[in-house]
Amino acid sequence: MGSKVTIDSKGVGIKLKKMSEASLKAVADQMLADSRQYVPKQEGILRDSARVEMVGTTEADLIWDTPYAAYQYYGCWPDGSHQVVNHTTAGTTTFWVDEAAKKNLKKWEQVAEDAAKKL
Repeated sequence: MGSKVTIDSKGVGIKLKKMSEASLKAVADQMLADSRQYVPKQEGILRDSARVEMVGTTEADLIWDTPYAAYQYYGCWPDGSHQVVNHTTAGTTTFWVDEAAKKNLKKWEQVAEDAAKKL
């Protein structure tokens, strides 16, 4: 007696795409939250300007939307001048997403896995 298996490859593809998108959004949101404590604080303006912007279905950008966000993130003007020597808020730094990644990478991997499992 034989068996026949039919796979709905279109349905599997759709499911995988949804899982990928959900994982990406969940990780981006978590990265934003975990980076917040390392963002220099000027009455909360820079920290409060953060948002996640989805770029299609395969990329997410973390955006801090103030005129001086890039200066604070990179620690200098684009020409290398006006270097940030220190931040007035303890524990804050340049390249704050990288700093958060050092401490949270495993957590972010778990967030991605958990988001995919929910679908």
